[in-house]
Order: sequence, then C-alpha cells, then structure tokens
Amino acid sequence: LDGGDVVVGHYNDSSLVVGGHLKTRMLIEDEHDIRAQALEVEHHYPMETFRQGTGKGVVAALKKVVTSGSLGKEESVEVTLTDTASRNPEVVARIAAITGFPAAYLDQKPPPLWLQFPDKMRRTLGEMRDAPMNRAEAEAIEAAVAEAGGKVELKFKSQAIYSEDALFDAWSKGKLFKARK
Repeated sequence: LDGGDVVVGHYNDSSLVVGGHLKTRMLIEDEHDIRAQALEVEHHYPMETFRQGTGKGVVAALKKVVTSGSLGKEESVEVTLTDTASRNPEVVARIAAITGFPAAYLDQKPPPLWLQFPDKMRRTLGEMRDAPMNRAEAEAIEAAVAEAGGKVELKFKSQAIYSEDALFDAWSKGKLFKARK
C-alpha cells in the first residue's frame, strides 16, 4: 500500500491490515490498530505514544515536521473577579447571564477559585457547558462587569495541539510538511 504523504488511522473500531509493505511519509496511529508486514515510513507516531496527539513529546515532534498551519490551537481563558470586596449584585447578575453559571455559585464567600475555562470540556456544579469560553465571551464579561462598576482580570493562554481537521486542511492545500533542508 502506497499511502502517499500521510496515513492516519483514527479511532478503535477497526484495523488497517496490509498484507505487504505500507509506505507513507507520515503514519499516525490515533487509537487505531495498523499492521503491515513491513513499514516504509519517514515519520511514525505509534499508538502507544501518540495518545490522541497528547502523548509526551508528540506535539513537539510534529512541530519539527509539519507546518504551523497543520496543527490546531487550544486557547484557554482564566477570568478572575479582582475586586471581590466591593462586588455588587449587578456585577454577579451580569456574569451569571453571560456564563450561564448560577449567581449563588458566583457569589460564594470566600469566592471560589474563580472561573477557569480550559478549551476542552469543562465541568462546574456537575454540568457541562456546551461550548468553551472564547476570547469574545471573556471580553464581554469584562465589559459587562466594568459597566456595573466591577473589575475582572483576563489571562489568555494558547498552545498548539494535534487536530485532524487542521492536518487534513493543510494536506489538502499541499501545505502539510515543512520544506526539507
């Protein structure tokens, strides 16, 4: 099997079994059983270490080979209410309206370690938010709280992650791999 630039085995319901040689520039085993009599692979990311793109050193290894556009980006926002002593019910009500968190939870005394939103699934009071908080939502909270006389501090973090969508998009545009030196 000549897989060309990249072969990505995704999910664990099936297997890719090649009765002879499997040749490809990049082989990613993303929770997928891939077997061949022989592999001719320049860049191999085996299931045992790939771990859905979160294995130790996987993103760093990918960064050496693929373009920056071939990786996705995960952003997280930490929103902290900085003037807790003067917090008024209007500030709490505005934050609750934007985030969907109950005002009683937001207005605890002392305040909880306040509103951390990683980009992936978040759990608060046993409920999942439907979508991660993004920059626009965090800035809307900041503006609404300022309008009500309060103040929040926003801390944004961003990191490269493995994303099949970004990988496929870069490949389809012919921009998957960095130029060879």
